[in-house]
Amino acid sequence: MYCNPSGSRLLGRPARLLIGKGARDILVTEDLPRAFRFIAKVRRHPGRTFITEFSVRHPNGSIRCFEYAATNLLEDPDIGAVVAKFRDITEQKQSQEAIRSFSERLLKLQQEEERRIGRELHDSTSQWLTALMLSLGAIQADDKLSHRSRARISEALDLSRRVASEIRTASYLLHPPTLKEFGLISALRDYVRGFAQRSGISVRFRGPQTDIKRLKPHAEMAIFRMVQEALTNIHRHSQSKSAAVVIRNGGDGLTLEINDSGKGMPKDVLASLQNGNVRHSGVGISGIRERTLQLKGTLNIVERRPGTGIRIDIPLKVNTTSLTSLRAKARAASQAS
Repeated sequence: MYCNPSGSRLLGRPARLLIGKGARDILVTEDLPRAFRFIAKVRRHPGRTFITEFSVRHPNGSIRCFEYAATNLLEDPDIGAVVAKFRDITEQKQSQEAIRSFSERLLKLQQEEERRIGRELHDSTSQWLTALMLSLGAIQADDKLSHRSRARISEALDLSRRVASEIRTASYLLHPPTLKEFGLISALRDYVRGFAQRSGISVRFRGPQTDIKRLKPHAEMAIFRMVQEALTNIHRHSQSKSAAVVIRNGGDGLTLEINDSGKGMPKDVLASLQNGNVRHSGVGISGIRERTLQLKGTLNIVERRPGTGIRIDIPLKVNTTSLTSLRAKARAASQAS
């Protein structure tokens, strides 16, 4: 019905060519289904404002990204319309994508280094420890040793076995073999079982019976690390005797929940975290939030009675081959009509 000069400038068209036009005339084709769902939601809620993002094909051929806020004022007798305002966030989105791409590359390098260290611990350090224990065992078997010397060697053997066990655990956590070979669900189920044995905390794991569709290696490792950091936090700080890890695959997204029944977080810390401030939250929560952002997910921390709950929602990327096929079919149908 009306377009002000700023809207005309941002959309790159004179107002007379915008008035009376709809989403089909302005938005890129891929955004149309979501746009129609958005407008339908706006129309169902008088007086409410909703915000989304859309991509617009500019007359100069470029694609611009807009933040779009729509308010339903249809029932207002003085207005009787849906009033929208929007701003161009293309540069902001490009900067975010550049940062995300850089973070992804950095994460891949970090994971490669973790794998290298894990292999070194397993293939080299563990072998030297084994050789040390064999030598100590041979010395301990010498009949000429005094009782005191034999006792000290026995202590040294016990310490060596403990170190070997710690190294095996560290090697596994740095480079979990089940993650690469059998997938995320199998690796998480295996890790949760081992964590429960090491920590004494009863942890219940619930996930799909079969593994979910394989994600990119850095994404699977990021999710594995989030569970690892969350359970470590529970062990160190919550005083909880039990915990639960739940993972659900909704087709277009993955939801991860980690709950405990401990003493909970101080209310001021919890409120700060819920507002997105993780500065005073410690390394664990900061790491979880960083990995969530790298996967374009959302992190919610809620108070439970008793305990604390973490919920992470991660969007799954659409199969590009299927998307290309759908676009080709849409073009063919459009040409046929």
